[in-house]
Amino acid sequence: MRTSTLAVLSLLVALAAPVVPEKYADQQLLVKQQKIYNLLYLLDRPIFDEELKSIAQSYKLEENIDKYVKPEVVEKFLKYYKYGYSKQRGEAFSPFYKFDTYQVISIFDVLFYAKDFDTFYKTAVWMREHMNAGQFVYAFTVAVLHREDTRNITLPPPYEIYPQLFVKSDAIQKAYDARFQGFAGTKDKPYVIVSNYTGYPVPRKPDDVLSYFTEDVGLNSFFAYMHYRFPFWLKYDIPRKGETFYFTLRQLLARYYLERLSHKLPEVAPVDYYKPVEVGYYPEIRLQSGLETPARPEGVIPRDVDSFYVEEIENYERRIRSAIDLGFFFDEKTDTHTVRGKDATEMIGNVIEGSASTIHKEFYGSLYRGLISIFGHISDPEHKYGVEPSVLEKPETMLRDPLYYRIAKRMLSIFEHYKNQLAPYTHQELAMPGVKVDSVTFDKLVTFFDEFDIDVSNVVGEAYDKSYVVVRQPRLNHKPFNYHIKVTSDKQVDAVVRVFYGPRFDAYGREYTLEERKNYYVMMDVFPYTLQAGENVIVRSSRQNAMSGTESPSFGELYARTLAGIKGEEKVVSGESRYYWGFPQRLMLPRGTPAGMPLSAFVIVSPVERPLRDEFYVAVKDSRPLGFPFDRPIRGFEFEDLANARFQNIVVMHRRQEDVATVA
Repeated sequence: MRTSTLAVLSLLVALAAPVVPEKYADQQLLVKQQKIYNLLYLLDRPIFDEELKSIAQSYKLEENIDKYVKPEVVEKFLKYYKYGYSKQRGEAFSPFYKFDTYQVISIFDVLFYAKDFDTFYKTAVWMREHMNAGQFVYAFTVAVLHREDTRNITLPPPYEIYPQLFVKSDAIQKAYDARFQGFAGTKDKPYVIVSNYTGYPVPRKPDDVLSYFTEDVGLNSFFAYMHYRFPFWLKYDIPRKGETFYFTLRQLLARYYLERLSHKLPEVAPVDYYKPVEVGYYPEIRLQSGLETPARPEGVIPRDVDSFYVEEIENYERRIRSAIDLGFFFDEKTDTHTVRGKDATEMIGNVIEGSASTIHKEFYGSLYRGLISIFGHISDPEHKYGVEPSVLEKPETMLRDPLYYRIAKRMLSIFEHYKNQLAPYTHQELAMPGVKVDSVTFDKLVTFFDEFDIDVSNVVGEAYDKSYVVVRQPRLNHKPFNYHIKVTSDKQVDAVVRVFYGPRFDAYGREYTLEERKNYYVMMDVFPYTLQAGENVIVRSSRQNAMSGTESPSFGELYARTLAGIKGEEKVVSGESRYYWGFPQRLMLPRGTPAGMPLSAFVIVSPVERPLRDEFYVAVKDSRPLGFPFDRPIRGFEFEDLANARFQNIVVMHRRQEDVATVA
């Protein structure tokens, strides 16, 4: 399975590629893009376009089996379909359900192994009409991202493909009411429905005050595309998949903790197998089937669910921890793989996730997905009552649930169990002789809430309907800022600059030691830089940030731009992956406080460490582990006399949007 280096690099916390000259889409790509957009419109309804309807009715998979690279995958799919081993259009779907996964893989394989785009497109049209809508759009999205002839296509934001998964059900109902009462607006003057997040304006529990972050549509779209790009069931021929899984969890939990600190909330505890779940959640989401996503009350004890059992999952964790202590893991041939004397985060990450790249799935299982399942389907563990999947069981909604961060905390505790057995970095490994960071300064850091419109026409519209209905939500944002780094070098040399920020104090006002706060540092930026002999003044804009992605245009804007490109009226950038691979730029900073939230910034300038075998870090020309230098045990004194690194205290203020301009 070939995956482009650029897509890997621009993924989330993986080191995104630097600014490169824009490439424009040709007519062939734009026509493909328009066809794909047509398939994603009004997904919950039968095809209305006459041309597409004709293809859906006339195309026969069994008569075109020679048009697929692997005919056997078509034969397997047809067996599933003909014998009823597939979901109906309106049924619930979760990629974390065992049998749903089998079906999705079957759908994906047929789409992926189509020999050409025409076959792929006709297959997709047929599936769009005959398959379960949730399974189709999931497998279709993964296929588009992985096929060579479609990977430069810009997909619409998930929150406008399926708004139901991102917007509260009362807002969706108001959109339906407005549409059928004739109140729908136009693009120039849309009909606006104002909505908020769960627990607003009056929180029911402490976690509700963070719902503006956990339910942010940009954050959840970003995480969904992470899953689409790297679904656990797909075997990847790329390096550092397991390490990226680890670093993703670490960055996400650290960022979540900083948001908690801004509200004086303490860090969360990891989930427990046998203790009642302390945090409940009522997501207020209505799924495509029309049924509500189940709520989880407080005090529920996890039970065996589906093919996952509490005792079995606990055994998986025990085996993984024992393997770390023993210093080796077994593969399927019972050969041993040592974790001593080298960084084995890649292997351990694949084992914990239980991905297709794990070395022994039967023995080590899938701890991560197992915990997601037993806590996610806790209200109907044996599927007796047909309860819809919970938000934990869908990649588009997982981050909404406060419990997810407690599951992530347990996964990270295993990684830390391993990391703590690694030797700390020596002074020689941390230093860069001849280079000194003289100063680090930041512009005023200010956060505020602005408003964002989500086009929900894809769920409430009709065929060829020109109505325009949007749901308007408040969202966290920040004032653009620069950071300035003065560096002196005794010669010209290529370097890598890493910028972190983390907490200075805990929720009770106690100052952290470096050893305590190292796991809470968020890597804000990383970029290559050629130092000149003498003084260097590096000015970096928050909008240049390599770790973040820009806001996606709406579905309607992307479609209009594509049509204009086909007509030759506009140039359209090819493969605008920046819209969904990076962490939302708006959320670069945690919500500040009126008086200023104190944080600790850290900058380290390092010599380039060339990749030995792969090009994973081709963008920044460095192959150090993700999270360096905070990915190992810390000896604080090693950082005290590092000339090439510097700590700097900073504060983040929060203001009303109308007052931001007055902050000098």
